[in-house]
Amino acid sequence: MLKITILSLGLFVGSLFAQDNLNKISSSGLKGYWSTLSISKEKNSPLYITIHNKAKRQVNMDVNLTLYTPSDKTIVFKHIKNINGYYLANVDFTEKGKYGYVLRFSKHVGGVNHSLRGKFKM
Repeated sequence: MLKITILSLGLFVGSLFAQDNLNKISSSGLKGYWSTLSISKEKNSPLYITIHNKAKRQVNMDVNLTLYTPSDKTIVFKHIKNINGYYLANVDFTEKGKYGYVLRFSKHVGGVNHSLRGKFKM
């Protein structure tokens, strides 16, 4: 029982540390779903995406991201994998300005798609 308590406490502290190192850049929601996009305070880090449905984090989703850069380029990320509770997309944010995005996700490949849109400034 003591091992389980110590392990749970370690996981909780670790998750708090991971959240402290992220800067939220955008959040959007629709019909019970909401997403948060964050970046790490460290340079050259991926874009961290979380998806929630009714306050429960969704980790087994098929996630696709379309990113619109300030210079009107479109970057598409398909079937983003979930790693440690986050969907990670490697994005080069050297271009400063307003970005737009469309986040599409479903419970499985070919399932009912949900879409969330948003904007953020880098």
